[in-house]
Amino acid sequence: MNRRTARILLLHGAMRVLTSLATIATVASLAACTITTTDSGSNGSGGSSSGNGSSSSSSDNGLSGNVPTSEMHPSFSAQDYGDGSGVHVYAAWLDDKGNWLTTSGGDVVTASNNQAPATTLYLESDEPGKVHYTTTFPSGVAGVAHEINIGLSRPAGQASAPTSTAYVGPNFQITTTTPASMTKGEKQLLEISPAPTPDVVGDGDSWQITASGDCIQDYLASTVNISGTSASTGLIDDQNRFVFDTSKLAQKGPSTSCDINVMVKHMHYSKIDPSYGSATAGLELIYSDAPQKNGTVDTSYAIEGTQARAFKTAFSF
Repeated sequence: MNRRTARILLLHGAMRVLTSLATIATVASLAACTITTTDSGSNGSGGSSSGNGSSSSSSDNGLSGNVPTSEMHPSFSAQDYGDGSGVHVYAAWLDDKGNWLTTSGGDVVTASNNQAPATTLYLESDEPGKVHYTTTFPSGVAGVAHEINIGLSRPAGQASAPTSTAYVGPNFQITTTTPASMTKGEKQLLEISPAPTPDVVGDGDSWQITASGDCIQDYLASTVNISGTSASTGLIDDQNRFVFDTSKLAQKGPSTSCDINVMVKHMHYSKIDPSYGSATAGLELIYSDAPQKNGTVDTSYAIEGTQARAFKTAFSF
């Protein structure tokens, strides 16, 4: 799985939702995957910052220095896939008009891992609709979670946003021997070590199983159901094993067989700094793994922390 490509596609999805709605504050929040990055200064587009915090037409050039913090809509995440590449942190922002923002005017983005000294994020892509910042931290030792602070420091006269925190759960492993092939209707019981702890509904923490492939529709099952009010979804049995039920997979396209990627994820959604506007619109939080408020997803819980392990198997209907 190319996670960088998946990140770009996710951000594009957020952009499409944003531009189709009247206001960003009314849409469901997305915690997009992000990585620690460095300040790029100006993006070289020739746009100038007014320096007075005004937005509207002045933000059309996509420079953060022209946008008040309250009109910046972040998409942050931190992810560890257990492949030895570390914990990847991502950060991106849109303004009220859906422009992707490049840091300018003295804005600096930093991240720290478990209270260690902060590092400055670097600009990984400045393509239109793909602007994001990133960095990587080493994976932690067994049993230790990551608390990654993503901060935006701004010049005098503009509100900084220092307190957004992504939580990435401790490392885990799938200990069950995974099958080389499966047929629709089969159930695979997956044991992980250490075993998952019970969810506390509304705290932003949950477990998921996802599946994707050329012949199936994207599948997601979560320990938090779509109402966000109960953790009793049948994903984990009474022996703390994950239940991958292939009878729930739906066919996509004419092919009746393909390789599928299955992923067990420990997810945690946490709050963005209150100085920001609402979070970027998108897809992830529609599944209600983030806390809810008044029956809808709480858009202040916009930072996605992911600890995930994957396997591939051949699948046929």
